[in-house]
Amino acid sequence: MRMDAIGLLWEVSKPAFVFIRSSYLVQKVRMLLDAPNKLLQGEDTDLLTGLELVVSATECVSKLCCETKFTELWNRVTDANDTTPAPSKRRRKKNEHGPVCG
Repeated sequence: MRMDAIGLLWEVSKPAFVFIRSSYLVQKVRMLLDAPNKLLQGEDTDLLTGLELVVSATECVSKLCCETKFTELWNRVTDANDTTPAPSKRRRKKNEHGPVCG
């Protein structure tokens, strides 16, 4: 169990994993905020509409912080990482000829 946790921590600490995970999350948040951003910049947007847009956008972003969305993000990121081959580990061999002295 501990070795599994160490292995997972090692995998998620790789720069490629962090980049894919963070870029997907940034893209998701950006998509949520793009429409309110454009509407808030409109000349005909009043204060009440602006407040409602901000509250709505905040709720949408807050909904990303749940187990379901995390699982969705995790599955998407791990699927993306499956396309890159994992580095092969060298198998250790026992020295059949005894100790080597130089």
